[in-house]
Amino acid sequence: MFKTRNERTTNLLKTLSAMVFLAVIFFGIAAEGTDKFDIMIGKSSESNDIDPMLVKAVISKESNFNPDARGKSGEIGLMQVRICAAADWAKALDKNVPSEEELSIPEINIEIGSWYLARAIKSWSDYKHSVVLALCEYNAGRRRALEWMPCRKSGQVSITIESTRAYVRDVISRYSEFASEGTALVYSR
Repeated sequence: MFKTRNERTTNLLKTLSAMVFLAVIFFGIAAEGTDKFDIMIGKSSESNDIDPMLVKAVISKESNFNPDARGKSGEIGLMQVRICAAADWAKALDKNVPSEEELSIPEINIEIGSWYLARAIKSWSDYKHSVVLALCEYNAGRRRALEWMPCRKSGQVSITIESTRAYVRDVISRYSEFASEGTALVYSR
């Protein structure tokens, strides 16, 4: 199948971003205290076709880079993955559902969280604010994101829960910060 020019450009930007991200890690330029998981983030981002700086921003917000973090509703690890999200990942990729203990392993947690976030972004790809809708879904669930989606695909997302609105703002802010410090590449999806 032939890809449109925009799809090719987007794929090129993602590839370049991942390459620059990994180069920054390799040369030790990444921000102090936040680079411990950068190689894992880079690998998972590449395999899931997602911007590594967005994954890093979600990890920063969800767990502050603490692999032992546990949420009030059963979220586990760096990306605060729930067992139901891990089950979706396992079913989609024909793998075994990881145990709670396995979800605490950074490589597994980042892989599943990256997959889940990438899937959400792809599902909202027709919308101007696909990343915002995907972050809403990651934080508050698909049902809520559907409630907040705009009537027009170019319209604004109307988030009615303040904690989710703050979550999205914070992740985007962290994303911009990491992107400017690490690669100077910021996606505008």
